[in-house]
This record gives sequence, C-alpha cells and structure tokens, in this order.
Amino acid sequence: MATQKIERTYPGKTPQEIFERTRASIDDIATRYSLAHTVDSPRLSGKVARAGAEGRYRVEGERLTLELEFSFLVPGAIRKRVESEVTGHLDKLFG
Repeated sequence: MATQKIERTYPGKTPQEIFERTRASIDDIATRYSLAHTVDSPRLSGKVARAGAEGRYRVEGERLTLELEFSFLVPGAIRKRVESEVTGHLDKLFG
C-alpha cells in the first residue's frame, strides 16, 4: 500500500470546529465517490474506505492529520487526483 500523509493546522480554531468542518467536507467527497464514511465523534476522528483505498483523519488541538492509503493496483493518476481534491478541500476549510 502507498501511503500519503497530509497535515494542516488551523490556528484559533477549536478541535471541535476543525472536526465538524472536516467531517462535512469528507462527507461530501465520500458521497460523490461512493465511499463508506465512519465517524468517531468522541475521538474527533473518522475513516473512509472503498476497495483499494482507505483514508483516516483525526484532529488533535489545532492540527488535522489525514492519511490516505492506496493499493498498488490504483493508478498513480487517480491517487494524485484524489490527493489534489482532498488538499483543496482542506485548504478551503475555513475560508
């Protein structure tokens, strides 16, 4: 599996604010790509999955960490497209 780790910090935002915005954004992506999205609200984390791909995110303080794992069967072009879309959503999370 190829793993990509993405981190963002959102100074001045509470962990709950970051988590709720991230959850909503990931919900949108999961719906569009038919991904299973499970949320663990008390732990401020979640997971999305589909055959050949999995993503996990968690919020700690002002920092959001997202890890994407792809099977080697998933073409590099698709991996880059998903990574680009996810980072675009995270960069616009609060504005």
